[in-house]
Amino acid sequence: MQTVEASRLLGATVIVTGLSPEIAQTLVTIGVDLSEMATVGDLQGGIEEAERLARRSRGADDAGPRIAPESQR
Repeated sequence: MQTVEASRLLGATVIVTGLSPEIAQTLVTIGVDLSEMATVGDLQGGIEEAERLARRSRGADDAGPRIAPESQR
């Protein structure tokens, strides 16, 4: 969690991938605020979330190329 906070201080957006429901529940139980970071179930979801965040930061007019999700290839 310190790495996430340090990354945020440097201006990065952290996307945590592969967090199982059990581990997420444990983190919440010990007081970790998961709402402060993007969490997704797997690497593909992380890539899609990163692309979505990149498009949003560039604005709708400059969406650039998009990689189709694995399920659509």
